[in-house]
Amino acid sequence: MKLDDMSLFTPEKFPDFIKKRTKWQHQGLTKFLNSLFEGNWGDIQPESPITDQELLTQEVEIGLERKETVYFDVAREKSTWEVLKSRGKPIHYLRADIVRAIISFGNSGGGHVLVGVADDGNIVGLERDIEVLQNKYTCSIPEAKEKITDAISGEVSNSSQEFCHSSVDQKWILFEGKAILLIKIRGFSQVIKHRKYPKTGVTDEGTVVLKKWMKNVHWIRMDGRTEECDF
Repeated sequence: MKLDDMSLFTPEKFPDFIKKRTKWQHQGLTKFLNSLFEGNWGDIQPESPITDQELLTQEVEIGLERKETVYFDVAREKSTWEVLKSRGKPIHYLRADIVRAIISFGNSGGGHVLVGVADDGNIVGLERDIEVLQNKYTCSIPEAKEKITDAISGEVSNSSQEFCHSSVDQKWILFEGKAILLIKIRGFSQVIKHRKYPKTGVTDEGTVVLKKWMKNVHWIRMDGRTEECDF
């Protein structure tokens, strides 16, 4: 079963999307249980999962979001601790964008986020982010990696602990000698709203500014992008 009715991928049709996805899930479970009851083991043929290699070599585009960094602002060559603050506290806008993508996939049937990969698919790795954390906290590489995954999980949990614990998996992989964070998201049965998201902009001088805090935002995936959905 595939979610191939693209007309459902609009903010107005999101409730219909949830109903259809739920119906498909029930149909699949019923077929599975009937096969077990009747002893038709050959009828149970799960789809082959997408491999890490396929995700990293651009063989998959649908259901995939790429993020280059978590804390290192490439354009300004500084960490987000240095770039943007509000009332003396740093705003980690790059990390917030990763969480936004995670939540959008949770609301749209699932997907993957690759962190350490540029928009064009170039493998850049998260070594710069790891170095930022090592310098800030005087920690080892494994400890820096753990701080990254813990921070992402913490921000997702602020929006929905149940979603974070049941539907979001993070895994570090080494590809072409570079550290990549692969985040797998399964579609969630309830609507997830991003509790607090910093909407930023860039001035003509190239300065990152905070435009406003968006609260309880409902993100979905539409045409390969993350969009806000109001209903």
